Amino acid sequence: MKFPLIKSLILVLLVLGLSYIYFSEEKQGLSYERINSAANNKVTNKAIDIKEVDLNVKPDSKQNPQIEKIKVDVQERYEKIQHLTGENSGKRMLSYEDNWCINNEDLTENDADYAEEQLKNWRLSRGYAKFWEGGNELANGLDLHSEDFPGENDELLNPYREADKNTLLRLADNDDMRALTTMINSNDYEMYDLRERFEISKKLIVLGDTSTGLINLVIYRLSKAQSAQRTGKDPVGYLKSALAYIEFGMMRGDAYSLSVLIRKLSGHDSSFSGLDPSKILDNEDFIEINQLARSYFDWANEVRHKKGLPSFEDVNDHRVSTMNNNNVLSEYYRDYPEIMESDFFPESWQKTYLKKTPCVERMVAKHHFLMTDIPKMREKIGKLEEDLEL
Repeated sequence: MKFPLIKSLILVLLVLGLSYIYFSEEKQGLSYERINSAANNKVTNKAIDIKEVDLNVKPDSKQNPQIEKIKVDVQERYEKIQHLTGENSGKRMLSYEDNWCINNEDLTENDADYAEEQLKNWRLSRGYAKFWEGGNELANGLDLHSEDFPGENDELLNPYREADKNTLLRLADNDDMRALTTMINSNDYEMYDLRERFEISKKLIVLGDTSTGLINLVIYRLSKAQSAQRTGKDPVGYLKSALAYIEFGMMRGDAYSLSVLIRKLSGHDSSFSGLDPSKILDNEDFIEINQLARSYFDWANEVRHKKGLPSFEDVNDHRVSTMNNNNVLSEYYRDYPEIMESDFFPESWQKTYLKKTPCVERMVAKHHFLMTDIPKMREKIGKLEEDLEL
């Protein structure tokens, strides 16, 4: 799956343009998360062939020794980044069963395609399906082609969009995950109020969701904590519950729901300053949070057993789960290093769920290389070409 760099940059701008709606209320937070996820999903895990990187070298300048040295330096830097995960990384010679990092750079063509298909199925099983209406509206306003910015798996939700509430409820009673996801994605808060969305979200996490439904639970609890704080009540119980839902997701190999907390800690929501977990919770609190997360995990597994569904432990494809989570963590380390590399999170989380593995390091380094190093190299080449013309 290829995606031109310019589209990646446009999508980043779309996310920034939409960030103003982030989390003043539960509705807005959920909308933002849906939009942000759709954008992020389009820029992660994309193959980059260093031979295709355009350094903007003029044809008559290619034999200049200094320019040639820059080109060699670019190649050596990129190979060094690739080798962070082993000598065979980036050579497209590994199989799906091997220890790989980026499918479209490390695996053979057939295995890379297989991994992409497995990832799509895995994400669908985790509830990653959403409409991209907000993004399309913004794209139209910027005179961009909205069809370039689809939702994720939204074609699977389209048959449900026109269904009435009674039909969706009937399907939901039969554990139709797409019906539940359609309901939770709805912007109609009169048809589905916050309490109803909370119950829908619990059904979703039982069925395997670690995205839309789980994020809704985290947002709901964090909003309760903020409301309690504003009215002079104790917010800690709600905060612990939110963190337990986040840890539940990480227990299932998906740190995506952590994005809500990270953005709050990074200053997107000034009203959250008094709820920084690193300042008001201690190790004993996080032990309690872990126990609560485990109770959620066990409860969901018990309900799954009653429904005749396999346990979470029996349905996880660790390769695809790791592939997805590496993408998520790389975005956190890339965009929020001051949070990820500090003591905002407890040591138990840092060691168990948030490790900066060689694969994550490679992804972060590749992004820096493409977004920072390559432009600098182009600038150097441009100056050298100007000197040659004098």
